[in-house]
Amino acid sequence: MMNQGQQRVYEMNKILSTLLLTSFIITLGGCSKDHEEATSKLNTPGQKTSFKKKKSSATTYALMDDSSVSSTDFYNSFSNSKHTYLFTINGTQLESSYLKELDSLSEYLKQHPEQKVHIDGFTCELGSSEYNIALGYRRAQSIVTYLEEHGASKDQCIIVSYGKEKPVDRNHNESAWIKNRRVEAYF
Repeated sequence: MMNQGQQRVYEMNKILSTLLLTSFIITLGGCSKDHEEATSKLNTPGQKTSFKKKKSSATTYALMDDSSVSSTDFYNSFSNSKHTYLFTINGTQLESSYLKELDSLSEYLKQHPEQKVHIDGFTCELGSSEYNIALGYRRAQSIVTYLEEHGASKDQCIIVSYGKEKPVDRNHNESAWIKNRRVEAYF
């Protein structure tokens, strides 16, 4: 039998879980529709779109592999694959090895204010679903905060937390958990 304090904590956790799940569903629903509309516009042959290409400047952008690329190549890199940033268990602190690429991403976003970036947070399977949704969100938010501090607009960042629901490695061991504690960024 739970005492009154435990009952309150249980009820608050239940309310928080419901709120997090509701906001997740609303966010996911909005993103899917926007993505489908944008994809259908891009894939319609012969149809003119309202997307405007900006002239490439001489600015180069750094990627995590220490390569420097043009604005177009940087865009292509983020739109053709997801960039992954790993975290320690229960951690939200960015590793210093990611900062050069995130500096470039914030500069790119500052130079292209119409560009949106998806920042998706994930966790390993350890812990409750509610805790992991919140942790995934905090991880994604740590990247958004860094981008904002370096010139990007919060409006350019679309955050979704999947918690432990979409592991990249389904094994139940430390090696898998390390890969699953991540944030993925992509255009």
